[in-house]
Amino acid sequence: MVLFEIIDGDERSATEIATNSGFIKDNVKDYDKINSIIDQVLSEKADIVAKIRKQTAKKSKKGGPVMFLVGESMKRLKAQGEPEYVQKYIRKQIFGSED
Repeated sequence: MVLFEIIDGDERSATEIATNSGFIKDNVKDYDKINSIIDQVLSEKADIVAKIRKQTAKKSKKGGPVMFLVGESMKRLKAQGEPEYVQKYIRKQIFGSED
């Protein structure tokens, strides 16, 4: 459908056409809502948060328990949040910084 729009002379970007046609959902921009959902996940998964805090020397930027918490948060956000923001917020809540 997007390709047909472009072929028919639509001058909007492919992303804009896809978004307006409902193929791409906008990410949730209500950061208070996002933060609340993430805080709820962190509270429910307090055992994982404690485990992560014990391993502060191993603050790996890829994989592991932090990414599990990102996944859990994204499920609650129905994949409409920004994964990069979610990860930074989780790291800030657990470690006190976004590192």
